[in-house]
Amino acid sequence: MDKVILTLNKLTFNYGNNRVLNNISLDFEKGKFYGVLGPNGCGKTTLLDIIIKYKVPVSGNIKIKNKCIKEYSNEEIAKTVSIVPQDFYINFPFTVESIIWMGRYPYIPRFSSPGEENKEIVDRVIEDLELCDLRNKLITKLSGGEKQRVVFARAIAQNTPILLIDEGTSNMDIRHSIYILNYVKNLVKDYGKTIIAVFHNLNLASLYCDNLVFIKNGHIIASGKTEKVFCKEIIEDTFDVKCHIYGESSTGKKQMIWNI
Repeated sequence: MDKVILTLNKLTFNYGNNRVLNNISLDFEKGKFYGVLGPNGCGKTTLLDIIIKYKVPVSGNIKIKNKCIKEYSNEEIAKTVSIVPQDFYINFPFTVESIIWMGRYPYIPRFSSPGEENKEIVDRVIEDLELCDLRNKLITKLSGGEKQRVVFARAIAQNTPILLIDEGTSNMDIRHSIYILNYVKNLVKDYGKTIIAVFHNLNLASLYCDNLVFIKNGHIIASGKTEKVFCKEIIEDTFDVKCHIYGESSTGKKQMIWNI
């Protein structure tokens, strides 16, 4: 059985005359948690946008489940790939529950009632992500961290085999960040989801990810199992800052501190 669910083949993307991604080739396996790391402006967000068809590369191709992404309709993509974006702006006074329901729209035929199954999914996600107290609040009245939790819930409710996360916990306090990442890790373990997450916090990436991809100036610096590529040489080469790597005793995972 082919474990590869997503293949990127020689992807190149430009903003005008500025090359953002250059000849990117990667395979992502089913049931793995991937972290994407790199400095600001290196192409991490653009990479996720291409995977979900928000942007089109100037060259190269993508296959999901051995099918070219160009052959996927918007509805098929919505049932296959979901995203927690880095920025989420909405000026309409939707309730938290209404936002989460948006994750179920691809599964509800037009002019049809949602049905009990969809309602059960939304209710379960609201409970699982500890959003019961926010359920009827307006999204416009929430803090940045609360909004991120709601956007996470919407993506979870969408229930796709591939979940993209673009610095999705950056506005959360540490308790909610850990809770969400533990929840996502369990989606990988229990349901075989494939997670591709952009991380700002390198130590969280090391704790949670099976594999890491380091990007700099639109090029892949390194990719592979976390225990192999989370190292002083690769991190310093990627970020141009000196660091120190140490082993975290309780988990056995590598952690790092910057040398300042």
